[in-house]
Amino acid sequence: MEEITSKVTEIENCLHSSRCQLQTLETSAKKSISSEVDGIQSSLKNGYNRVEYIMTQVGSFLSQIEYVNDASTSVDMKPQVLWLHNNLQVIVSDLDIAKAKADSSIKCTEVYSYKVMDVGEEVDSSSNKLTEYQNEVVKLEGQAKLLMSTSETMLEYTRSQIECKEGEIREKTTEAASKRQSKTRLENDLEKNRQKAARAERERKDRKEQAIAGVFTKSEEGLGVLGILAAPLTGGASLALTVGATGLAGYKASRMDDFEKEANSYRQGISSLTTEISQNVRAVATLEHEKTRLQSLVDQYQAEVSKRQSEHHVYQRKIEQADRAKGEIATLKSHAVSTKKNVAQALPELRKIKQSLEQCSILVKERSLDVSTSSTFMERFAANLPVIGTSIKKSGDFNKQKLLLQQASETLDRIRAEVPGLLTDTGDIKFLTIKPWDSSIVSAADLGTAIPEVCYHQSVGLI
Repeated sequence: MEEITSKVTEIENCLHSSRCQLQTLETSAKKSISSEVDGIQSSLKNGYNRVEYIMTQVGSFLSQIEYVNDASTSVDMKPQVLWLHNNLQVIVSDLDIAKAKADSSIKCTEVYSYKVMDVGEEVDSSSNKLTEYQNEVVKLEGQAKLLMSTSETMLEYTRSQIECKEGEIREKTTEAASKRQSKTRLENDLEKNRQKAARAERERKDRKEQAIAGVFTKSEEGLGVLGILAAPLTGGASLALTVGATGLAGYKASRMDDFEKEANSYRQGISSLTTEISQNVRAVATLEHEKTRLQSLVDQYQAEVSKRQSEHHVYQRKIEQADRAKGEIATLKSHAVSTKKNVAQALPELRKIKQSLEQCSILVKERSLDVSTSSTFMERFAANLPVIGTSIKKSGDFNKQKLLLQQASETLDRIRAEVPGLLTDTGDIKFLTIKPWDSSIVSAADLGTAIPEVCYHQSVGLI
């Protein structure tokens, strides 16, 4: 995302540069093209004013010779023809300058057109990159949201696992405590059984000692017989003694068996308790190990939770960056569209100017050729005029000269009507401002000398 943000910043700078370049082009193009057009207009106006001046001069001269007697044979029009030729050459020069200015302004317009197109291509490239980055940002945002959702799911799962394992730990801890209590109780029972077994063992030993004293037992049996025999003599006392001795021996033998059985029972209980205690010890050890394992899992899950939370913040930051980037891209694309719109407006205007200037160049060239043709006729006619000749010859030349002046005047009149329209107003165009035709005033002093006064042929005798 940081790389895209950096690239978007570069595009922003590029678009800013394009807008500034376009604004500079608009200003400089208007200045340059308008300057060239001013030159065209100035040259055309000079030619136009000279045309009017020449027409006025020629018309005045033709009016003067109308009142000259025998003008056809006496008036020499060669100076006026030469003067007209020279002035027509000046008009041709003005029109040539206008054409050169028109050609120069055409090239200037083309240069600016290409520069504007270059700006348009840069804007298109920037716009395409913005669209590409916009799609990439949307993709990255989607990935970040998916990862964030997955992270949240895993986070909830991990937390539930932690709760589950903590519950198991509590259960195992309680079970282990119960086993320890049971072990303590069994150990106490075991100790009691040991004590009872010890007492039983002592009693057994005591009975054994009594059993060893069998002689006493035999004697008791003999005494019993004697007591029975002596009963008549002792009045029954000996018989009672015999019975008592026999019963005592039977009771003691029975108690010995009971103690033996009780001792065996205690020994079996001790063995069972010992086994159960061992199992309890192993169960407690297993529970402690399981508790340790579960605690390790809890620590692992806690670390996973911290990692997920950290990733969650990272993804959230990326999503926020993506939102900002999308906003910046949308703004820049709007600027690109605006700049492209300006380019799209500028190119037709420049083409319109170029077409107008091309048409002006063609028309100026045509008018220049017309004037140049008239000037050539004047030059050739003046060069072929004889210095002296017959009256008939002079009259014919006079009529030709007069007709030539009239034709030249008609040509100039047509050109005068067309010159103001050679450079047409292209309307409201940001690159060009055409001044009104009447805004420039050229004084008569700029138009050269007046047409020569009426001249007459010198009188020369016939040979």
